[in-house]
Amino acid sequence: MKLLLAFVGYGGNGCPHENLIIKNDKIVFSSGGLGIDTSEVGNGFSLRWNKIYKDANGYMITKFIYEDNKFKALSEQRVLYTEVEN
Repeated sequence: MKLLLAFVGYGGNGCPHENLIIKNDKIVFSSGGLGIDTSEVGNGFSLRWNKIYKDANGYMITKFIYEDNKFKALSEQRVLYTEVEN
């Protein structure tokens, strides 16, 4: 399955306001968020997003797989930032 990823921004800074996945010239998935990464196996993608806009603590990653002609959420993980002081 060949997918085209498109990122649409409406301003001069910050993350994309809309992430699109296009297949056969049709939008098959759209969302806000930090970005989309293709999967290693080629039949899905990972969506990076924040629960709170510009969350200082980290972000979420939701992995989707294309199955039965639709995208299904496969897993979700939270990525946390750490701060170290000397």
